[in-house]
Amino acid sequence: YELILDVMARRSLSDYRRSLSPDGTCILVGGSTSVIQKAMLFGSRGQKNIRLLLHKPNPDDLADMNELFEGGEVVPVVDAVYPLSELPGAFRHYAEGNHKGKVVISMADTT
Repeated sequence: YELILDVMARRSLSDYRRSLSPDGTCILVGGSTSVIQKAMLFGSRGQKNIRLLLHKPNPDDLADMNELFEGGEVVPVVDAVYPLSELPGAFRHYAEGNHKGKVVISMADTT
């Protein structure tokens, strides 16, 4: 591939490099901490580049996004909601990597 855009980053750097054309680029948006750390240290080797996409939040953009959410134009996908008392289980669920949306921790008092 000429370009790989991966938002989950679960594969090894060598998997990405094998899949890239000689001048290809892989951009990681998020995902596994270990893969992201390795990409930071060893991402650029030869012509095949593995890069991280980082951004600085803009308050105006966040306000615009908030309007979209409040207006119902954008609806978040929630895979599971865990009470704070089940935080370890929520982390296990997230770490398994099989979730199909956000994993939410509820801070509401459930007593």
